[in-house]
Amino acid sequence: VDRQLDVTSAIPYSLATVNRWLQAQIGRKVRFDTFQGGVDIQFVQLPRTDAEYAPDNKFFRILTDVYQLIAPGKNALVVYEGPRDSDACGESDIPLEVGATGQISVVYTSCLSNTAPSPDAQPNTDDFLTLHELFHAFGAVHPPQLTQPPASSDEYARLVCDLMYDPKMNTC
Repeated sequence: VDRQLDVTSAIPYSLATVNRWLQAQIGRKVRFDTFQGGVDIQFVQLPRTDAEYAPDNKFFRILTDVYQLIAPGKNALVVYEGPRDSDACGESDIPLEVGATGQISVVYTSCLSNTAPSPDAQPNTDDFLTLHELFHAFGAVHPPQLTQPPASSDEYARLVCDLMYDPKMNTC
């Protein structure tokens, strides 16, 4: 079902809030393709039904179909309008070498219930989910296990996770 997320403000507002936050944190933003002054977002009807994606490893089935639709060497963020098939709210294709391109990140709309209401809003967990997945596609991986457990999950996030911390799973 097309919820028209490509023509409403949900995706652009979410991307704007996390990019503004990232600029404040590190002085850089994620560069998105643009069209007529806005983020280039388009609706694509994938060739399978959700039931055809769901039986086994939905993420890799989505990847296979999306790779056929995007230009070679382009990274893509897919906002999949359907339920997830695991505990993950998003998944990403992690590059095997430095500088690799053509990675895909998938965020499932079943997890997006509270994205930014305006481009000037403070980003929230739903907005950071997208940024988290994009960073995986850029090559960020979860850190190895600590040799000594931190005193709290907040300290754990501060010590090793930062953006890659997943509060729903209490891990990074």
